[in-house]
Amino acid sequence: MRYTWEPGVPSQLLSLHPSEVALLRRILARRKKEVLSRYYKYKDIHESGEATERQQNLFFQYEEEYEFIAYFMSMTENDDQ
Repeated sequence: MRYTWEPGVPSQLLSLHPSEVALLRRILARRKKEVLSRYYKYKDIHESGEATERQQNLFFQYEEEYEFIAYFMSMTENDDQ
């Protein structure tokens, strides 16, 4: 793993070796299950209209985390082949 930077590009890029991508996919697959479970828990409370502000924040936090994990997993699907 290393960071790269190109002139004219305002941010750094993280370069991963294929073995590191595979490891991250395994770790995130486990985390994805946990996040989905909590997301649905808070989604039910949210949809019932009885969520506290803290529960609303957790709902949105888990939604954002799930979307990030799903995006990473979809971006790395082609690396499995």
